[in-house]
Amino acid sequence: MRRAALAARPARPPSRRCWLRCLRDPAALWAEADLVPSLGWRLYQGSRAVPVLLTKLTVKQATLLQLAMPGGVDTQRRDKHIAFAGLALGLAPPTPRALPPAAGQQPAAAQPAPAAAAPDPAAAAAAAAAAAPRLQQPRWPAWTGPPSTPRLPRELALTASVRVALRKLWRLRWDNAVKEVYWRLALNGLATAERMSQPEAVCLCGVACPGRAHHYWECPIAQAVVRAMLDSLPAEWCARPADGAPRLRREHVWLMFAPPPAARRAGARRLHSGVWRVVCLAALAAMDTGRRAANLAALQAKSEADARTAAHARRAERAAAAGQRLISSMLPAAPPTEAQQQRQAAAAERERAQRLQQAQQAAVASFWAWLADFVACRAALRQWSAQVPTQHPFLCTVPDDADPRAAPRIWLQAGA
Repeated sequence: MRRAALAARPARPPSRRCWLRCLRDPAALWAEADLVPSLGWRLYQGSRAVPVLLTKLTVKQATLLQLAMPGGVDTQRRDKHIAFAGLALGLAPPTPRALPPAAGQQPAAAQPAPAAAAPDPAAAAAAAAAAAPRLQQPRWPAWTGPPSTPRLPRELALTASVRVALRKLWRLRWDNAVKEVYWRLALNGLATAERMSQPEAVCLCGVACPGRAHHYWECPIAQAVVRAMLDSLPAEWCARPADGAPRLRREHVWLMFAPPPAARRAGARRLHSGVWRVVCLAALAAMDTGRRAANLAALQAKSEADARTAAHARRAERAAAAGQRLISSMLPAAPPTEAQQQRQAAAAERERAQRLQQAQQAAVASFWAWLADFVACRAALRQWSAQVPTQHPFLCTVPDDADPRAAPRIWLQAGA
């Protein structure tokens, strides 16, 4: 029966691809089959060229090939990292500088005016190019980086600091959601009002058109997280600068440079670099939580105002349907007195301060929650148990009570 049903079923027409394959020369098909396995690219790793075959192409190799394109993604990413590190250090963006005129060339202001003649566009363009001052490529001032960083040019040092932090963070066996915040922050990919070109947007603290520098350092919500970090950072673990600058600066968190120790001598207490990167990552994720809480509070305030306006409009519609009029539509509203304006402004300020305090509390709670999640996931590297002391701030080592012979575990510091 089955064979009879299959024989009675109409045959499927051949596909278009099958027809094209049949029409082509079989010799060409054999030639392509022999040629495709030998096609590929050259992936340069330093001074060595590694062949990448098309038939064995992996996602990692394709990503590296895309990053290696001249003027492509890698160049744009490097420029983003340089701008991010410069902003972390409080440096202004570099501006082109005019070089002195070449030998035998007068300054642009002292160039003699050409004699009156028939206008020639080509000659005018050539004269303007010759009279224009030469511009040098923008450069950052010289910088040697932290004490452990070798002396490098400014662009290479800034890019290396961000890339090293990202490479170390991606190796942690932790949730990628917390790592994505730092990755987007370095590329200026977070949804801030400055990046989204929303000049009318106002932060919960009152700053108009806030950017990443505000949300992730200058905002009172971000400063609440910084204060929580300082409260858990004893003075013997962090030096106080002689010029009166704060112990914890933006480059310490953004570039994940551990603050210098209080005493520059052998055996001084130094913050573990790996633990400090985890702390900075949790702090930035907490600041992002505070930013989202502030945006949510602003949206709730706007929705409440819109709801009051819609309720008044519905009352007017119901009165009009019943053939009545509201007294507010017949009599003009009296302007509020000065005392009423002051009370309204004070009430609005109290409501704004309450929403800001709630966002600060949410950010600080998120900071400690991320650190507790790191401990619960046992995401610390194995060698940290022998490197992190028992008195280390934020995260420390504790012996395993169940098995005293086992390696110590990374745990939250008591009182954190």
